[in-house]
Amino acid sequence: MSTRTVRRSVTLALGALFALVVLGMTQALATGNSPSQAIGPDFDAIDAYVQEQMQEMRMPGAALGIVKGDKIVHLEGFGDADDSGREVTPHTPFKIGSMSKSFTALAIMQLVEDGKIDLDAPVQHYIPWFRVADLEASKRITVRHLLNQTSGIPKAAGLTFVYEEDSSKDALEKEVRATRYVELTHPPGKVYQYSNLNYTTLGLIVQMVSGEPYER
Repeated sequence: MSTRTVRRSVTLALGALFALVVLGMTQALATGNSPSQAIGPDFDAIDAYVQEQMQEMRMPGAALGIVKGDKIVHLEGFGDADDSGREVTPHTPFKIGSMSKSFTALAIMQLVEDGKIDLDAPVQHYIPWFRVADLEASKRITVRHLLNQTSGIPKAAGLTFVYEEDSSKDALEKEVRATRYVELTHPPGKVYQYSNLNYTTLGLIVQMVSGEPYER
């Protein structure tokens, strides 16, 4: 994967996130009490704002969807979807990127509410073979440490999975099993350190505890 392609993927993902921010802002405006807002939001003004922010943030493309109640009230695409100049439409797929972490955390907390996961239990309680290079530290890493990004697992350890295209059924398990080679940079629970590998491991916990594939 070229640097240019990676950069475009990242900025397109930012575009999707930016669109969600605009969506939330628009919903807030739509529920306002001023007379001008009573007839609904000005979609032309919103589209212009998106285009202005895209230029400022140097984003190649973005898709915007605005929902009011249970109805889609506005859909629009902006910019280019790829290097060919293909335009972004409301149906252009975007890489979800780290927004998947929100869904992972939600799934974990649903299992906590169901009494199936204890946040302060060791990860090994749910994944018995889980380990990092330090065997003793492996026993002390808890579900909460993973959620809070305080496991001690370094950022670099979670970057390789981003560029892999393994779509096999055991891809998630294989990535977590590779954690056995990871050297912690801090003791568990001591330092915040953002790493995708924390949430990859949480995804496997969801899968093993629920008995369902993470994707489902």
